[in-house]
Amino acid sequence: MIVYHLCPAADVPRFLTEGLSRAEGRHYVFDRWEDVQSIFAALDAAAPDGALEHVVLVLDLDRDMLVSAPIAPRRLPPTLPAQDLARLQARSRFPEVDVSARRIRDVKNAHGDSVRALRTARTRARRGVALPGLRAPLLEVRRRRDRRRPHQVPRTARFPVDAQGPA
Repeated sequence: MIVYHLCPAADVPRFLTEGLSRAEGRHYVFDRWEDVQSIFAALDAAAPDGALEHVVLVLDLDRDMLVSAPIAPRRLPPTLPAQDLARLQARSRFPEVDVSARRIRDVKNAHGDSVRALRTARTRARRGVALPGLRAPLLEVRRRRDRRRPHQVPRTARFPVDAQGPA
């Protein structure tokens, strides 16, 4: 079951690596995109940049992982209309277990566009270039070449030739 969790944009890299922990409090989710849109509209009415500071995590959860519970009014924007507030309170749920990062399917902005590539931390290490016919990547060859002992250094490197020639 696909559900949506509204969260601050600054927390996304941590959620993508660690997941959502129950120790941080309840992470309320909605199974309808229109519920998230009403919260975004209220955030935008409260502060023009309020909606830009939040994103939506798209989670793939099982029904038995979710518990229905109303959202605390302090966690909702004050400009939310009364009918939207009642609808959100009736439809809100939260996971009763920790949610692993593998269950996060996407990160979306207020328009529904995927922004996961922009929010993921780039932590991959650079690798050497593997050329056809070589057993080790080029970067490994360079590292091995730098570890040579003085007697293994080529002769031209030990005895540089003077530009004027031999004396």
